[in-house]
Parts: sequence; C-alpha cells; structure tokens
Amino acid sequence: MALTKRQRLIRFLEFLVIGVVMGLVEDLLAVALATDATIDARVIAIVLAVAVPFAIVSELIVDHPRFWEVLMPRAWFPSHWVRRHGDGGADPAPRAGAEDQSAPPS
Repeated sequence: MALTKRQRLIRFLEFLVIGVVMGLVEDLLAVALATDATIDARVIAIVLAVAVPFAIVSELIVDHPRFWEVLMPRAWFPSHWVRRHGDGGADPAPRAGAEDQSAPPS
C-alpha cells in the first residue's frame, strides 16, 4: 500500500520526534555519566543542537524504504531476508553469468 504525502509527512514527524527525544535522553545521560557538568538549560540546548541533525539524517536516509537495498548488495543476504518492493518478495531472475551464491566455494 502506497502512502500519501500527508501520511509520509506524519510518519516522518513521528519518528523525528522519537529520534530527537531518544537522542536528547541518550546525550544527557552520557554528559551526566561522563562529566561533572551540571545539567542546565545551556547543556540541554547544546545537546538538542547535536541531537536534531542526527535525528533528521536518520529519518531521511537510514529509514528510507530502500536504504538496505542501496547500501548492501543483495548477494550478502539470503533471499528470504530481503523483501523487494513491488514484486511481492520474489527473487529477480538471475543475471547472465551470475554464479550460484548458495553453493559453498570448492
């Protein structure tokens, strides 16, 4: 099922908020445990300035539906792990000259 622009925007914003909140908590915890700094408005502002860009990058790049297909060759994963968009999960036809990846090397 294809998502509408509005549904994609809402999904993006939901995950962005979760990403920012989790990044904020994680970074504040790291500051509290690793330094003797007091957690005040200035530290929270700095942590937010760091957390927001990473949350945005995470949402735009890593959470893209085809991220893993683009990042890693399909041959790295068993065919039942990878679900192709639009073809119902079926493996594509073998390429000409492609070796069988399932047999161990001799």
